[in-house]
Amino acid sequence: MNKTILGSTVLVTGAGGSIGSALTKTIVGYAPQLLVLLDRSEHNLYQIETDLALSRIAVPNASVLGDICNEELISETLERYRPNTIYHAAAFKHVPLMERNPIAAIQNNALGTNVLARAARKHRVKSMTMVSTDKAVSPRSIMGASKRVAELALVRWSSKENQMNSIRLGSRYWRVALLQ
Repeated sequence: MNKTILGSTVLVTGAGGSIGSALTKTIVGYAPQLLVLLDRSEHNLYQIETDLALSRIAVPNASVLGDICNEELISETLERYRPNTIYHAAAFKHVPLMERNPIAAIQNNALGTNVLARAARKHRVKSMTMVSTDKAVSPRSIMGASKRVAELALVRWSSKENQMNSIRLGSRYWRVALLQ
């Protein structure tokens, strides 16, 4: 993680969510030049901004309130901030809720990731890492299937110049895995 962050511009999607905020707080310790926080929840974005302002480590940051499904916003954000690295944690993660809302799961997790990955390649972002789930291995739920399709979007848009990958975390152990 250190080599891709030190002195570079890093974008975290879903920056105010449970996984995104843990990533954000970890990334600060690796001294990025600029940390761009993207979240569609005003409350969550405000909370992570406040947490960073109160932390002992000062890192320049910029907040973007918006949705990863918004192609224009994503393109403008990548053009404006020119991140070297993206950590993509914006996703719907709760299986029972996604089973009752399959369109939202597919739109946000699969289609939103495709929008982000395609834009990352277009804007020459060097690396993108998506936080996926162990449920994408053999999907038995809408959420798992939507994350598997998101992983395939990364495969589709990845290139030698724009390396994209995902890390699969189990729902019980993500906090430990992120901090190691």
